[in-house]
Amino acid sequence: MFLSSLSKFYGFRNLTKISNLTKKDCFKFINQPLSTTFSLDSRFGHNGESLSQKKYWESCYNEKQINNEFDWLLDSNTVSHDVISCLENSKGQKILDLGCGNSSVSQKIIEKYCHAVNVHGLDYIPSVIDHQVKVHGMVKQGHPSSCFVGVIGDACALPYRDNIFDIIIDKGTMDSLLKDNIKVRRQKKTTLFLKESLRVLAPGGSFLQFTDEDPDIHHDALWSLISHLGLQRKFSLSCKLVESIDIYGCYMYSIKKLLK
Repeated sequence: MFLSSLSKFYGFRNLTKISNLTKKDCFKFINQPLSTTFSLDSRFGHNGESLSQKKYWESCYNEKQINNEFDWLLDSNTVSHDVISCLENSKGQKILDLGCGNSSVSQKIIEKYCHAVNVHGLDYIPSVIDHQVKVHGMVKQGHPSSCFVGVIGDACALPYRDNIFDIIIDKGTMDSLLKDNIKVRRQKKTTLFLKESLRVLAPGGSFLQFTDEDPDIHHDALWSLISHLGLQRKFSLSCKLVESIDIYGCYMYSIKKLLK
């Protein structure tokens, strides 16, 4: 019965492993608020489901708020450090920041990385992309050939051909989709989001998901969705703790597309 409830929350069907969490622990985890670098409640005010709604984010990134950088879960320095480490290991050049918001993650990558890199920031809020293009025009590049491209688009229907990005960053975007209270819509959006992300990921590339979702549940949920898509033989999944604040942790899940 508990496994069924957990599967309904995530919208996945084949979740069978719960590790060492008790039923009480798991329900406490599922219902806990998002732990954020800056509180969404204090800055904007919201109920959980609103995080999955476009109109909520439009109100967040209005004229008065757009210049106030907001980093969900982890600060941009921490995220850019982990992304650059992956870049150095893979010698990649093309990055996609999904649901980039007005975070400075892409700015920090372009500033810090000493090799040429092409960063695309995608968001469905036009004012966010206008802001990102503007601020990137003032960024001091770590390499003169590095560049930023702002794209207004839907993370569930990406405007790219297959196999082109070496690194894809998801910092809280899937988390927001999982807040949708309507099961069918939540299932559809979450499935499309991951399917599209893995489609445009290049062989040898990594989809990096930064979230506060605990590995005891989320690792199995992600792998269940990968298996549901029939992609379990084409990808590997790993996880590491990035930052620990009090009793909460923030993690980086790395889904790597295996070389053909």
